[in-house]
Amino acid sequence: MSLIQDVPKELKEFAEILDKIAYRHSSYNEVFSDFLDFTIACFLTTGDKELANRLQKKYGAEYKLFKELLQAYMSCQYGCIHSDIDWYDTLGIIYETIASRWKSSAMGQFFTPPSIVDLMVMLKQTHTTGQKQKVLDPCCGSGRMLIASHAKAPGNFQFGADIDPICTKMTAINMLVHGCVGEVSCMDSIAYEWRFGYKINTYLNSIGHPTLIKIEKFEDSYFYVKPTKAQTKVAPRGEFVPAKTEAKVLNNGQMSLF
Repeated sequence: MSLIQDVPKELKEFAEILDKIAYRHSSYNEVFSDFLDFTIACFLTTGDKELANRLQKKYGAEYKLFKELLQAYMSCQYGCIHSDIDWYDTLGIIYETIASRWKSSAMGQFFTPPSIVDLMVMLKQTHTTGQKQKVLDPCCGSGRMLIASHAKAPGNFQFGADIDPICTKMTAINMLVHGCVGEVSCMDSIAYEWRFGYKINTYLNSIGHPTLIKIEKFEDSYFYVKPTKAQTKVAPRGEFVPAKTEAKVLNNGQMSLF
């Protein structure tokens, strides 16, 4: 079976390459998950050589197709958001297509349609451009609400959280390529249980290109609130405790490995 026939025309090239990899290796959802890890690694300031070695060993000759897949993804994103579309969720569309076509048990959710996202952002948008206000989505899915909000009012800080690791990674990449500045964490927003996260485009204004910084511990996340403070004072809704430490940008990022 092929993915090409089920995706919009602008995603045909991406789907064709994904087909080639999935034909020889694993399932579509596994290849898609590995592609998310690959893409994140390409923009990490610290790199991830261990991941590069693991994927190269796993996919062999087809490993080089991940670079072509990334190029196809970036080409699609660039073409869409530089046309008459404010934002475009390539990853979310592919994710939903795989989940629908193959009824993958590992991909059992669907996201709010773009038209509804735009309507919700329009109705709820109270942030103005460049005011550096914080915009939060505690159940962000693929990040559509955040990138749509950024498209309507750039210059604010976008923060997302989701309990699903795949959704967290999609949101990180979506925010990265749309020029959002902020953070996404894989966590249970209700139980307040944190797994991992990324700071997104922290140095975009100073170095001029997108970057991801892996958050090593919950205390370095904007979502973290010290227990002592939480017991004595309830923070206003939407308030974040900023991290005091920042990871340093390294010149030998993961992009050089691929």
